[in-house]
Amino acid sequence: MRQQTRKVMADWGFDVNADTACGNLTVEQRQVVEITRALAAGTRCLLLDEPTAALERGAMQRLFERIRQLQAQGVAILYISHHLEEVFEICSDVAVLRDGAMVLTAPLPQVTKDDLVTAMVGQENFSTERSVAPAPARREPAGATAASAGPDLVVEGVTFASPGVFLGNVSLTIHGGERVGVTGLRGSGATTLARIVAGAAAADVGQVRLCFPGQGDRVLRPGDRAGALRAGIGYIPEDRQADGFVPLLGAAENITMTITDRIASSGFVGPRRREARAAPLARRLSLVSAGLGQPVRELSGGNQQKVTVARALASDPVLIVAITPTRGVDVASKELLLSELDRITSQTGASLLLASDELDDLAICDRVVVFVRGEIFTEFTEPPFDREALIAAAEGLGAT
Repeated sequence: MRQQTRKVMADWGFDVNADTACGNLTVEQRQVVEITRALAAGTRCLLLDEPTAALERGAMQRLFERIRQLQAQGVAILYISHHLEEVFEICSDVAVLRDGAMVLTAPLPQVTKDDLVTAMVGQENFSTERSVAPAPARREPAGATAASAGPDLVVEGVTFASPGVFLGNVSLTIHGGERVGVTGLRGSGATTLARIVAGAAAADVGQVRLCFPGQGDRVLRPGDRAGALRAGIGYIPEDRQADGFVPLLGAAENITMTITDRIASSGFVGPRRREARAAPLARRLSLVSAGLGQPVRELSGGNQQKVTVARALASDPVLIVAITPTRGVDVASKELLLSELDRITSQTGASLLLASDELDDLAICDRVVVFVRGEIFTEFTEPPFDREALIAAAEGLGAT
């Protein structure tokens, strides 16, 4: 079995140790294991549900090549995705479901991307004059505004090394109220830096601190997520299933779990008090559920992500660390989540560190830092950012 596993992984170009427990693999590696398991079974009908959600571009292209080979061999494939460019690249027919009903079925050459988006979100919510993921209205750079802006984030000389992940002496400053995107291929270090800032991972060397105007610096203890939360850092993790929510608890309990000290009365937090604090966030994020007491494990993936985002925002953070916050959500929800992050940072002066390989997510940022092999490769400071230039930079080409 191990020998066969090594061969399958070699065919895919992945260095995944056959002896490693899956619980110790990265999100991307677990995704690869799931996909290769399905493809190695010799099936005649294959169901792929958001298969590229955690894959970098090279792995996506290898997956698409394998799908085309299977199609040529007569394998039937049902491909579920919110990424319309993927649908147009590898599918022959398309079906759109909205609110549990089939609203469109057609051969792909007969529809446009706008047709699909309209079917997905409803005519009343979409105009062909809008892009799928429009950039919110630009604001003034943080440094030019606001006494209301939060503290500066200073990352100094951060180094981190583990199998498949490396950061080498990275330094970065995010000014109060500034929104900075970090991106790169899988394993570039962008996501790891975000986890270190949020206290979800500990750097081997280096320092992370918040510099509060007139109050001095607060050095964050490595790997101390609770301490980072107390310092005012809200966190939207990459893997919502593992880190984003408690499945058996209701939506209100999950959303308010970071602020129980604020809403407790005589040491007790009742359901009404929880729901009163959770309801405004649930409404703003258009959370669809049977009620705020419904266990989050019963919600759709997109609504689970909304609960995860709401939990991060409930504590009124001075810095939001978000890792791929729109992964696995539909077009309308993606726009809504990005708009809420834009609104919160604009109105409160909170800073944003947004780590994502979803380039549409970066539209709300004031600047974008590109990582290659654990180091800062280049930086884009003039939005709107050129998509092709970002992709080239992520590949290590065309530094500016």
